[in-house]
Amino acid sequence: MKRIVVIGDVHHQLAGAVDALNRLECEVGSIDQVFSVGDLCLFLLEDDWKFLSGPSKYRCPQDTRRICAAWDQWKWPLSIIGGNHEPFNRLRNWDPDFFQGKLQYVDAGVLSHSIPDLCVVGLTGIHNSNEMEFLSPAERANRKFPQAESWADMVGLAESSKISRKRLTYYKEDEIVRLKNLDVKPHLLLTHEWPSQAGPRGEHISRSPELEVLQALRPDFACCGHRHTAAQFSVNETQVYALNILSRTPHMVNAGWCVVFEWDGTSLLNPVSWPRR
Repeated sequence: MKRIVVIGDVHHQLAGAVDALNRLECEVGSIDQVFSVGDLCLFLLEDDWKFLSGPSKYRCPQDTRRICAAWDQWKWPLSIIGGNHEPFNRLRNWDPDFFQGKLQYVDAGVLSHSIPDLCVVGLTGIHNSNEMEFLSPAERANRKFPQAESWADMVGLAESSKISRKRLTYYKEDEIVRLKNLDVKPHLLLTHEWPSQAGPRGEHISRSPELEVLQALRPDFACCGHRHTAAQFSVNETQVYALNILSRTPHMVNAGWCVVFEWDGTSLLNPVSWPRR
């Protein structure tokens, strides 16, 4: 059996995540693979914090040294999707060497990892109905505006301040279509936002691309984060684990921050949320 752990949001508390996973190993045994549902926030250079969008409380360049020290201590195979608080200049213009070859990542597609025969599909980012194409029709029609057809193009525009860096956080319609048309049935689907048409306050939202992907691929399990709360629910035959944020208090781990699976070479088995409530 292989032991697989999917973790929720970490933000800038990578040292806390290392401590938590070491504690988990003391309880359940060695961990063979870790997956993240985003907002891991691997800011290894202070200058990269300018690519973090959202509340200023998440912008902590003073923590860069601590993040780097924790990354040096990281010992588990790690595969991630991006959330909405990330160094997207490093992820959207992917260079695995920058992360010392210790990280696997995907914008939208099958996610590489270390476990043979386990199929994991991931989607980076969150939904914005006005940002489903790389450029707006007006931008595409403006011959003076640099054209963009890829994430690398978008990173270049963001670095030169021609577009908002926040636009790197939103996935695109062609990515959703590509995922829905994958000829696989995943064992595990990773999204940052919940695959649900119920919003954070229980309100109905008109569209959930995450839910569309889940319904098209029918994975055995799905994991998500983003809302900083733990929950479990089912969508047809798929069991969904919404994962909590790690903690904002040192040496504390919120209940349901991660889920632990066993892999027998064919199926994911015996999911357990950790820490328990």
